[in-house]
Formats: sequence, C-alpha cells, structure tokens
Amino acid sequence: MQKQENGFITIYLALTLSVLLSLILTVVDGARRSAIAVEADCAMDLAVYSVFAEYNRALFERYHLLFIDSSYEKQQGSLSLVEEHLTEYLRMNLSEGNKAIKTADPTKTFLEDAKILQASYATDENADVLVSQAACYMKAKYGLSYIEALQKEYAQAEKFSLFTRDIDGQRNANQAIIDEAERAGRETGETDEEGNPITEEFELDNPADGVNATRPSGVLLLVTGADTMISSKTITADSYYSHRGVTNKGAGLAGRSAPTAVDTVLFDAYIAACCGNYTDVHEGSGLDYQMEYVIAGKESDEANLKSIVHRLLALREACNVTFLFADASKQAEAASLAASIATAAGVPYLTEPIKISLLFAWAYAESVYDVKQLLLGKRVKLIKEAKDWHYSLQGMLGYAQDVAESSAQQALENVTQGSNFGLGNVAAMKDGLNYQDYLMLFLMAQSKTQKSARTIDLMEMDVRLTPHNSHFRMDDCLDALSVSAYVGSRYGCSTKVERTFCYQ
Repeated sequence: MQKQENGFITIYLALTLSVLLSLILTVVDGARRSAIAVEADCAMDLAVYSVFAEYNRALFERYHLLFIDSSYEKQQGSLSLVEEHLTEYLRMNLSEGNKAIKTADPTKTFLEDAKILQASYATDENADVLVSQAACYMKAKYGLSYIEALQKEYAQAEKFSLFTRDIDGQRNANQAIIDEAERAGRETGETDEEGNPITEEFELDNPADGVNATRPSGVLLLVTGADTMISSKTITADSYYSHRGVTNKGAGLAGRSAPTAVDTVLFDAYIAACCGNYTDVHEGSGLDYQMEYVIAGKESDEANLKSIVHRLLALREACNVTFLFADASKQAEAASLAASIATAAGVPYLTEPIKISLLFAWAYAESVYDVKQLLLGKRVKLIKEAKDWHYSLQGMLGYAQDVAESSAQQALENVTQGSNFGLGNVAAMKDGLNYQDYLMLFLMAQSKTQKSARTIDLMEMDVRLTPHNSHFRMDDCLDALSVSAYVGSRYGCSTKVERTFCYQ
C-alpha cells in the first residue's frame, strides 16, 4: 500500500526560495555595484598619482619644484595630452586593462569618458602658483633665521633711505655752489671807476676734484680687475617667459591661499638658494650670473654684472655718506682740511661747501673699495663703524690705484666653483654682508611680479639645456588638476568619480 504525501510543503519551499533568491540576487548586485565603485575610485587614485608622478625631472633636480610638463617633451604643451595620459592610466587600472582576468570578472569595468575639469599652471596669477610652491620648499628645507637677519638689515636700509637717497643730486647741488663761486671770482678789495668790486679768478686745491674726475671711468673694470674673466654668456630674451606676454591659462591657486608677505621673502631666499651669482657660479646654466639677471634683466652676464656693480656702488655710497655725516671726528677732520683749502684760496666763505665735497669724495672712494671687497667674496657692514673704515682723508686720493692692484681672479678661485652655493651664513653676518646678501637686499626691494618672471626665465633656459627639453616652457607646467571620469560595467551600471589633487 503506497503512502500518499501532501504537496503543500513543496509550494512553501518554492515561495521561500524565491524570496531568498531575490534577496541573494539583490545583495550580489549591491556588492557588485559597490565593487565597481571601489574599483573606479582605486583606478582614479592610481591614474592621478601616475599623472602627477610624471613631473619634469630636470626642473625638479635643478630647481626642486614639482610640475607636470604638459608638453611631454613635444614642442607645445596641451591639456589634451594630459587627458590622454590620464585616460591611459585609468584603462590600465580598470578591468578592461587587466589582461590577467580571463573569465570570471565580477565587475567587468571599462572607461566611458575622462575629462580634466580644471588645471593650475605655474605662471597663473603672476606666477603666484610657482611662488607658493617655492615657499613651501624653503619652509621644509631651511629655517627662517637667515631671512630674519636680512630683514633687519633691510629695515635699517629703509630707515636711512639708502635705496632712494639721491647722493648724486646732493653732491651736484653742493658742487654747484663751489662752481658758481669760482665763476664769480674772489674780491680783491679794490673797486673799478664805477665803484664796483674788482674780482679775480682763483683755483681751489680741493682733493675732492681728483676723486670726482675718476667717476666717469669704467667702474666694472676697476673693481673686477683686468685679469678677471667675466662671463661672456648671452641670451635672446624674447624666447623666455618674461617677454612672451603670457596671461593666465588656468585656475590659478584654485582656492588655495595666496602667497603671504613671508612667502614673498621666502621666495627671495629661494632665488638665493637655487641661483648662482658672480661669487658663486652654478655650472651648466644658461647664464652664470643668475641673481644679477633677476635683478637687472639684461641679456648678457657682463651687462647684468655691470648694472649690479653700479647699484652696489650707489648703495655703498649712500651707506658711507650716512656714516660720515654722523661721525663727529671725521667731520672735524674734513672741516679742518676744508678750512685750510678755503683760506689758502682766499675764500673762507666756501669752507662748508668744500667740507661737504670732501665728505662726498671720501665716501665715494671708500665705496669703490667696498664693492671690490664684495666681489672678492668678503664682507662689508651695511653701516660701518669707525674701526671698519679703510681710507684716511688723504689716502682717498690713491683709491683707484689701490683698488686696481688687488687681483680678483686669485681671490675668486675657491668661490666660483659652487662650493658656497646656497643660503648665506647667519653667524658670519655679524662681520658684515657678503655679495649674495647685498643681492638679497636688492631682491627685497624689487617687485614680486618682476623677480618671479625673471626667475622663470632662468628655469626655462636651464631646463632647455637638458636632454629632450629644448622647447620647455614654464607656462605649460601644471601643479594642480581637477578631473572626472565615468566608469561603466558590462553588467549595465556605471559610476562617476572626481578628484582634485595638487603638489604639496
């Protein structure tokens, strides 16, 4: 006898299994979607990191900056080239680019589209993007003690108006008084038939005239010496950033903080740390006197050095005039000699103008000596003390011969090989400022836009000397990107991924 089974149990299980199967399929689909999203995120991160890993190596090794060269060694940069690289890396990191996956792929992802939404170029916002990165480098590598010490010196220079004081105007105004008196002549004590005083010509035996007669001569040759080899390197400025008239090409700082006053000073220090100068040449550069180029902007090393020498001479003359007019003993010495000269010539009323002319000539002779010492790699205090003074009042007459006799070439043998390359020695600044320190003072007085543009010129000319970078341009270089991508799946779903990344 067969036993009959009821069928309601099978129907119950069927209903239960259908619900469970729906739940399982929903969970599996949710897991797949999550896996696709995770894979898309990971692929985007890897792609962005890969793009940013393609920074220009020559720029980094020479100037310690991280920028993507959007030209990729081609003649001209383009965001489309960066997009191509981003797209390639995305595909490599999605399922479609993974050749190891043969069959069971739970995601089957592929790239639908990738775009660069926003980019920041090094030269955006008058090169604030570059200045900010350079300041970050300086904060990470150096302390602020050198900057603080130089800021004190700069504050002292501003206090005495050393950058703006018109020494030539003051000297010429004083000399005009003496010249007018010489033209008018001195009174003999007699009168003509009409009762007018009779005058006669006179000649002042003023040592200041001997010093002033040498002013128009070539100061550069005098302070460097005939045996010094001055660099003959030249450039064509039109091919570099400062002359190309580049405007903003990207998003600039894109929400990042603009450079502060401290960042600007750090950028000055960055220039000093990374650029060569007359006393510390960086080998393999487009120009040898790089800091001089940033300040003067001429197309040859010789022209830049000449400009700096004249600026140094003007600054040192302002410094030395400030000292002499505040030093009672040296004023008394000049007054005594002036009185003797005026009395001998019979014009005692010219004692004060003659004294002033002596002080100006004395300061000039001392200033030429100071500039020569700086070019020899030595130190000179901004405002001297009596013990630091080199020439006596009588000794100033032989200043030209004294300066010309020393050999700059011999003294510079050990300081032009890059051994002193970098920032100055704070401890040594108690003995005065060296040539690089004075260049730093000039940088502090210069506009940020001008010095950043010329620094970019130096970067371009140096990087172009390296292999595969003959068309390098800083306005093709990127330091921040905002990107988006649509990642699809063969299972019928897709996801959007966005990233914003910059060098820190």
